[in-house]
Amino acid sequence: MRRNKKIIVISIILLIIGAILLNSNYMIGLNESFIERDARDSQKINNDWLNVKETNNRMSALLFYDEAIKKHTFSIYVNNPGFSYGYTFKHGGSSSTIDSGIKGYSYGAYGMVIMSMNTKRVSQIKLENKESLEIVRLDPVKPFVLLVPETVEKVSLFDTEGNAVPIDNIEVY
Repeated sequence: MRRNKKIIVISIILLIIGAILLNSNYMIGLNESFIERDARDSQKINNDWLNVKETNNRMSALLFYDEAIKKHTFSIYVNNPGFSYGYTFKHGGSSSTIDSGIKGYSYGAYGMVIMSMNTKRVSQIKLENKESLEIVRLDPVKPFVLLVPETVEKVSLFDTEGNAVPIDNIEVY
């Protein structure tokens, strides 16, 4: 009887250690439906802030902002390939480049995130590769987030007048 209790206690301890190791290695993440709540909770974002988000099978990016479109906080999650489940937090915070321009975050095989409070009034983004051209239309007075697949070779942004708008900064991870 005593031996059985010992085995049960050791098994429970090993299961707890295993769960902690899996979580610390980003093998257990979030279901897509919980990403926004996790971002708001972990970064202490007010529930009255608006957000724009985009999610695909590799990444999820959220840009939260106040009603006056003066303050923001962003969150980026990745869905690790292989033996893992769900999306794990990768990067977040705020950026003066997002406030006044256009910022990119490149994650190699995951693709790139482009986000902006849209002070430059971007209304169109062209995504090109050898086989295709995709045109994404945006509301020029609202912040935006765009996930760019790793297969895209050229990204071009245009304002409401049709002028090219550069991406001000791209961080590579």
